[in-house]
Amino acid sequence: MGFKCKSKYDAVGNSGLWFFVKSKYDADKKIYFVDSKYQADIIIFMVKSKYDAEWRKKSKKYIMM
Repeated sequence: MGFKCKSKYDAVGNSGLWFFVKSKYDADKKIYFVDSKYQADIIIFMVKSKYDAEWRKKSKKYIMM
């Protein structure tokens, strides 16, 4: 589960906190949206509180390293 932060400094590491940038050159990771969940390597659910953000399947965490 991910949480969209207001500051890029909050989204450090691989804890489920996300910060979206306008330029692909400013990004640490590139995310592609697909039409079907069966095309995805991971499925991300956005949550309303940063305290709810976490990896449900810790075995998939390496994908975003």
